[in-house]
Amino acid sequence: MDLSNFKKAFTLLAFFLAAPLVNAQIYAYPTNYQTTPGLFTCKGCPKTMDQLLAELEAQGVKVIQLGDQLEIVLGVDRTFRPRSNTRLYTSQIRTMRLVTEYLIMRGYGNSSIFVYGHTDEVGSDRAKLGRSKQQAETIKAYLWSGGIPLGNLKAIGCGDTDPVASNQTVDGSAANRRIEIFTGGPAYSHAAILNKTM
Repeated sequence: MDLSNFKKAFTLLAFFLAAPLVNAQIYAYPTNYQTTPGLFTCKGCPKTMDQLLAELEAQGVKVIQLGDQLEIVLGVDRTFRPRSNTRLYTSQIRTMRLVTEYLIMRGYGNSSIFVYGHTDEVGSDRAKLGRSKQQAETIKAYLWSGGIPLGNLKAIGCGDTDPVASNQTVDGSAANRRIEIFTGGPAYSHAAILNKTM
């Protein structure tokens, strides 16, 4: 075999072998998050609480304060790439850094934090629970990698058991596909909390 052709073939093979690793670094949350803290620390994020809150709201993130408990709501459609429960849009990786920094700045960094995944009514109960659980685990991983202790985080998949709107409309279904980050203890009903603030 001609040496130049051999080099070309070797280079092409190396490219295809490396491509999945590059994509994993860009798009995937850290699957080894138990051993790599601080992977997504926020560099260049706003430094005051008001700046953080303003930027979160500009990104479509709802921040709700009820007493000493805090709820942060993320829309699944805006957060996750299509047909994926683990890959975030590139812009949303920075949003997750902002969310983590906001929680820490507000003094919730060492509190118990529950991450609840919710779906609309599409699919079987098993599929909906699995999808919502996987999405919650993904967000949990980003919170941990931003500096919140793993032992303080719990991810829960709720499926379609706690809707905040009717699934009979497009907008209602989109509202039900959400992630809720709740501080201070398990939420008794996220729908009730959101309805109180609407």
